[in-house]
Amino acid sequence: MEENNNYRWKIFISHAAEDKESFVDTFAKTLSKNDITNWYDKNEIQLGHSITESINYGLKNSEFVVVILSKNYIKKGWTNTEINSYFANDGDKAKRVMPIWHNVTKQEVHDFAPILVDRLSANSSQGYETIIEKIKRRLNVNLSEVPIQQNLIKKEYLSILDKPIDWPTLNEYTTYRFGKLGMNQFWQVSLFTDISMLPKYKTIRDLDKVVYNSSIAIAAYAREKIQIIFKQEQIS
Repeated sequence: MEENNNYRWKIFISHAAEDKESFVDTFAKTLSKNDITNWYDKNEIQLGHSITESINYGLKNSEFVVVILSKNYIKKGWTNTEINSYFANDGDKAKRVMPIWHNVTKQEVHDFAPILVDRLSANSSQGYETIIEKIKRRLNVNLSEVPIQQNLIKKEYLSILDKPIDWPTLNEYTTYRFGKLGMNQFWQVSLFTDISMLPKYKTIRDLDKVVYNSSIAIAAYAREKIQIIFKQEQIS
């Protein structure tokens, strides 16, 4: 799949039609309410459109693929081929797959596509809001660049960005940025101490830019490391 840096949608929703009522309809609406653009066939394929061409256009112009894995999805004849095509393009410059398990067991997923068992997934039983939060983290939203009207991040967190770096705001920021690592941890104390010695970091926004850029660098390093290990294993 050719590289596309100007995606029209963030998410392409791959699903079985039988799951629309039980999960997918509300999931797509919840994505939209959170300003996460999504290609959903029910909204995008109009009367007279070529279904195949519409789907291919949606895939080409979506940055991520969310696969709703269900018993219905597994039973479809086309889905195994489609899954393989997603993972064939699941690289830095192509499709990135985010599975959501919907009323399906680990054994059923393994029998359908073993590669999906080890892929970190969400589960429909977790509820829409929890799934959306996981997707937001996967999209790696940059706090410094998201306008308030997008409602991707609570206003109270945005209000922290321009505050001076002190212990309360650092605690609040790191708890949001790094989730369940906790507050008043040793790593936070060390971070605060190091920042205090660097006068160029005056606000939380300054820190956030560093954190954001570092996360990209770390992800790139991890991908490169995995590729090196894979090549070594292939040679040996």
